[in-house]
Amino acid sequence: MTAHGLVQAYTGDGKGKSTAAMGLAVRAAGHGRRVTVVTFFKDPEALGGGEFSLLPRMGIEVHHFARKHPQLNPGVTRDEASAQCRSGLQFVMKLWAADCCDVLVLDEILVAARDGFLATEELVSLIAAKPEGMELVLTGRGMPDELLPVVDLVSEIRKVKHPFDSGVQGRKGMEY
Repeated sequence: MTAHGLVQAYTGDGKGKSTAAMGLAVRAAGHGRRVTVVTFFKDPEALGGGEFSLLPRMGIEVHHFARKHPQLNPGVTRDEASAQCRSGLQFVMKLWAADCCDVLVLDEILVAARDGFLATEELVSLIAAKPEGMELVLTGRGMPDELLPVVDLVSEIRKVKHPFDSGVQGRKGMEY
């Protein structure tokens, strides 16, 4: 565990935000750090195995909240998604109280804030409550500007060209 953990954010419209965070998680685990990944708006059953089957075999805990985004899943209401996101935040606070990880990845949590399922103030409060030695990694498109003063590193991943633009669908093992 480091003396002072940082808050990192990977945002932007380019491909690779979650991939960068998962790479960091694997690197940290390889150095003996206790790593937990909490995802928002990612349904491992719909996405297939990928990292969600591999990470636990590496000793990285993975937990999923708000698996379906209402914009892509009409059967899910905004209220349901908000409640599930808040359950995720409560879970994170329990993790912190139990001192069970050195690195915590909150994958797609910035989408939850961008789309109003969590208030930006909730994320600011969450960051302020982070244990000092923990590294916290946030991912997702559309990081609210209000988070900039409370994070230590922001990488904006910009799309220059993407196969989706020419009709190529997501490929198993590459995009999911």
